[in-house]
Amino acid sequence: MRALAVTSPQRSPVAPQVPTMAEGGFPDVEAVAWHGIFAPAKTPPAIIDKLHAEIVRALQNPDIKELLSKQAMQPVGDTPQEFTAFLQKDIAMWKEVAASANVSVE
Repeated sequence: MRALAVTSPQRSPVAPQVPTMAEGGFPDVEAVAWHGIFAPAKTPPAIIDKLHAEIVRALQNPDIKELLSKQAMQPVGDTPQEFTAFLQKDIAMWKEVAASANVSVE
């Protein structure tokens, strides 16, 4: 068995020989698994800023980087605003996919 393509926008550092779906002629196919850290909606901005700074610092730790890399994870460490924009885009995309497939929640 061999991988045909990855669904991320860039090739995976774990399997750099495997092309992306876009490289295979399907530029609109993109799906990535992700993990995020959330806080309650009314968390004060100062606390959000402190949490973000500590998370980014942790993601720079060589041991953490190695651990995540071995699990084929690529840490990002975006700002809270960038993560919010990413979430909105991802939710909209999957909502469209579900609608086009006539998927409904019961």
